[in-house]
Amino acid sequence: MVTFLVIGCLILLIISYYLFNRSIISPSLLITGGFFISSINLYLNRNTWYFNSKLTIILILAGLITFMIGCYIVNLIFHSKQIKEIKDIKFNSFKIRLIVYLLFQLLLYFIILFWIVRSQGGGISASLSSFHANSMLGITGLPGVLNILNIINMSGVYLIFYLTIYYKIKFKKIPHILLANDIVALIGSLFTGNRTIFSMYIMGLFILYFLMIEKKERKLSILNPKYFLSILIILCLGIIAFMIIALLQGRSESNVSLIYNLSTYMGGPLKNLEIFVNKNVITRQVFAGQTFMDTYNWLATTFGISQFKITSLYTYNWVFENGIGNVYSIFMPLYNDFGISGLLIFMFLLGNFSQYVYCSALYKQPKNDISYYTIFYSYLGFSLFMSFFSNKIGESIFSRAGIYFIIGLWIFDLILCRPIFNEGNK
Repeated sequence: MVTFLVIGCLILLIISYYLFNRSIISPSLLITGGFFISSINLYLNRNTWYFNSKLTIILILAGLITFMIGCYIVNLIFHSKQIKEIKDIKFNSFKIRLIVYLLFQLLLYFIILFWIVRSQGGGISASLSSFHANSMLGITGLPGVLNILNIINMSGVYLIFYLTIYYKIKFKKIPHILLANDIVALIGSLFTGNRTIFSMYIMGLFILYFLMIEKKERKLSILNPKYFLSILIILCLGIIAFMIIALLQGRSESNVSLIYNLSTYMGGPLKNLEIFVNKNVITRQVFAGQTFMDTYNWLATTFGISQFKITSLYTYNWVFENGIGNVYSIFMPLYNDFGISGLLIFMFLLGNFSQYVYCSALYKQPKNDISYYTIFYSYLGFSLFMSFFSNKIGESIFSRAGIYFIIGLWIFDLILCRPIFNEGNK
């Protein structure tokens, strides 16, 4: 049965590639590519996990198809427009501002690491592992102000990445202080024991690079041997980094191989989705409670609204003696909250939204020198690609985190960008 899922995802991946002018970073290709990779891993574990659900396959493929249709309709609106070139940036006091931002990052990450080690006890590796486990259970988390600063700083990091790619494309050389900011951001993203932000940054760099190449050359980045090899290398490096980081953060299990642990992240979510669908136990406390659980729980805590306290359905599952984790892809909360028809409508609207952001990044000329649609799409693209894993859309886009990211871009536009880019050279 899982073979049909792999073939179905592959067909949709090929259709997405040609339907959207062979762009390798279109929303439809990103989300379908994620599910295709996940389905391959599910196939490799077919004799361990015994995936065998027609309804689950229908949910996944139908959801991807309606997403693709939603993207295509918006793409038709922009079809006649020309890709806008990258605007030249006028730098002023650039080095000084980057030094200040680097110091801010170092201070922020030091305080975060110090607080985690002090609150959890033990060494750095043990503290990070303990903090991550407790935060997943809702027992602990960064203090309010520190948490907000950490989230808003993500906007600054994406802006720094944008400038890094700009220098790479325009001048073929990246200033050392800019690279230092990049490295500190990547290392600092691991200080909460969570690999998600690190993965977001790597994917963000990947999307930014190809999107800005498209804008520079004023044509879409099609899949050629060079790009295909680059993607394979990035995937391989990502897998290696995943394993190394797991060891450094103390999140590897002595009785589970690193390869199987990786499988629980890649193919496990689709098996968990099948288990949930087969149980047929629907729990609806409030409208879209599971889809926007983070937002509801924040409202419950902040304003004391007990009805908004959502009970998580993300239980840890086993197939015989084999653990498969507690993530279920984006389709579990959608299926629980809206049923099949609602799931399809949501995916259609998500396709509309995603394609609009992507097309705006390509075809709209920014008022300032920086294209903030481009930056936001690199942030959105990760959530689309990781939809096979969990509901990143509800967690990072239509959520507090998404609002903080937009506010962060506005803040860094005022503090960092506008004085640099609009004063001209002096």
